[in-house]
Amino acid sequence: FNDCSTDDTLNICKQWSNRFIEKGFLWVLSSNETGENIGPGHARNKAVAQSSGEYICIHDCDDISHKDRILEQIKAARIHPGALIGTRFSRTPKDSTKRYNNWYNSLTPDQLELQQYRELTLVQPTWFMTRRTFDLV
Repeated sequence: FNDCSTDDTLNICKQWSNRFIEKGFLWVLSSNETGENIGPGHARNKAVAQSSGEYICIHDCDDISHKDRILEQIKAARIHPGALIGTRFSRTPKDSTKRYNNWYNSLTPDQLELQQYRELTLVQPTWFMTRRTFDLV
């Protein structure tokens, strides 16, 4: 979904479209009707509304995922279909927000639940869930 930001999203998506179509993926490319950037929440909601898959995977244009990220998240979603699933992350440059990275990436399952009242414990660009879970939220 082209959110009308200044990062050339539309042209980047057009460059990738043939790769996805050639591999048999249904490809939908649309833009914000207003011609203005309304924000990432609006863009994600529009993208999800025009999608048709069983799973929703959030991935921003400036993110680089581990090669097995989606496979591992699908496995987790099959075991916990109502869960919002996140992953660890790293930043570039490496030491930007070092304290936050260290805290977030060292959380235990128990701390994930407790720390939610202190700080966001699932970094939004790592989110993965079933469509049903997305619709409930």
